[in-house]
Amino acid sequence: MDATDLALVRGLYPNGIWVPWGIDPRITVGQVGRQAGLGRTSVWSRIRHWKKSGFFRPYEIRPNYRLFGVALRRTDLHISDPVDAKNVMDELELVDGVTSAWVGFGDTDSTESVERVSVSFVDDNRTAVDRRMRILRRLSTRRRVDGPYAYRVPTVARPPTPLDWRIMAMLRANPRASPSAVARMIGITTRTLVRHRDALLDSQALWYFPLFDWSLHPSVTLRLYWEEARGRAGLLRAVEERFPLCLPMSLDDMGYRRPGKDGQALLGVRVPAPSPDAVQEIMMDLAQIPGVVRVRSDFQGPWRYYSQWVELELAGRLAKLLMGYVPNT
Repeated sequence: MDATDLALVRGLYPNGIWVPWGIDPRITVGQVGRQAGLGRTSVWSRIRHWKKSGFFRPYEIRPNYRLFGVALRRTDLHISDPVDAKNVMDELELVDGVTSAWVGFGDTDSTESVERVSVSFVDDNRTAVDRRMRILRRLSTRRRVDGPYAYRVPTVARPPTPLDWRIMAMLRANPRASPSAVARMIGITTRTLVRHRDALLDSQALWYFPLFDWSLHPSVTLRLYWEEARGRAGLLRAVEERFPLCLPMSLDDMGYRRPGKDGQALLGVRVPAPSPDAVQEIMMDLAQIPGVVRVRSDFQGPWRYYSQWVELELAGRLAKLLMGYVPNT
């Protein structure tokens, strides 16, 4: 794998910027290939290699958490050694409300260059958040955590219909199935399924997460703190001049802004890094861009999604709709 992979991944996202709420599955292989300057055959060859190497796994499909009346928070668990990460990730299966976690190495708000597990969980009420944080502090092998920080979850433009809920549940249970196959499972036409799915995507009610293992890729995520008054478009152009094959990441838009940094915004960018020794040179190069205040590194490893909370909430919602339900086609 090489830097071209970053351009292909970038092509999966609307506007070419990574967002935590996933990709647009309606983007075609041809569109992705044009973003990276590759033909359809080359794109499919890359994707097959991604799957074979373990870099890419099938999508995780989820309803927007706002549909269940909750917000999201994130915390960083400091760990003593990378070998602790797997045990911590396994233990997180037992913590109610945890939605995802990923392994990282880099700067946090309180510490530079620390091994950590970053955990996302639902914010349903203050008591539950406090209880989860007490449990998560025990899981940190250094007994130290940062946060919790609030994510800025997108609002849902319109409430789902009863049929929408059934479609979301069936898509989630069958992420590899074609639209026609999912439509047959529900008992509706493919046209009806696609129309409702597209409306769910456009209203931010439904998310498709591609599962990448960035520990297998020769790249690094950098966080650029910059003077917001200068404008993000100019900053991104300056980054792309240095690294044409890069993956911009919308961190500030998702609520990564921290107290004490008034007037500063945050842009994440994944750039090719042939070796760990090259990262410091890359950071120094990006720090020379006018308006950049500070550059922090973040090596991301495996990412895991936890389904228990979503499955229970989705099953409960479907059960409430079951009595007297008539498909709205």
